[in-house]
Amino acid sequence: MLDQATPQSAKLKCPAKELLVTFDSGRLVVDQGHADEEFDISGVCTTSLAVISARFDLKTFVRLGCRRLYLIPADSTEAAENLSLKFAPFKDWPETDGPIYKTRSCESATVFEDDEGSGYRFGIRPAWRVEAPSQIDPRLLGSPKLLPTGQRDALLKQMQMQAQRQKNPVAGLLVDIDVYVNRPPRPDIAKFLGEALEKCNKLVSDFSRSA
Repeated sequence: MLDQATPQSAKLKCPAKELLVTFDSGRLVVDQGHADEEFDISGVCTTSLAVISARFDLKTFVRLGCRRLYLIPADSTEAAENLSLKFAPFKDWPETDGPIYKTRSCESATVFEDDEGSGYRFGIRPAWRVEAPSQIDPRLLGSPKLLPTGQRDALLKQMQMQAQRQKNPVAGLLVDIDVYVNRPPRPDIAKFLGEALEKCNKLVSDFSRSA
């Protein structure tokens, strides 16, 4: 997405909402980072597309897409890799009558479904930040009460890990979903984003139940 934009891209930022609008001669991308609260970007997308389309007299659109990232948190790179091994491959998920393509390895998997120019791509892989530990001290994986010494210290470290995992995880299983429509006649951004979000939530819900 953003990394595919050319160096000549123009950028507009809204730090308060973690929003970044990037556009060049080939694409328009509206991206929202991890904000404290979810923000409906359909209005921003609609306005941005209308302004740029009018300015450059754009009438034909090649692709309309909505990409969302979800993270199943973990405490270390090893835990993230274990999550990926647990969830991939997809086995018999998803159940569909349409054309579907799957790729998978020991730690990642991708489902691609396309039906007459519209569809989705669903992928999972382990991910982590640079500061993520490679492993967790085995003493922190069980109940501190069972330790012969250092029970209080172990309990405090467990509470710190839990708080980190809930608020700002350093590692986890990344779920990457891209819902798209090829060559839309007249894009209705609000409608498309609403349907795409509903599709993303359903895919994540169904996948979690099937794993």
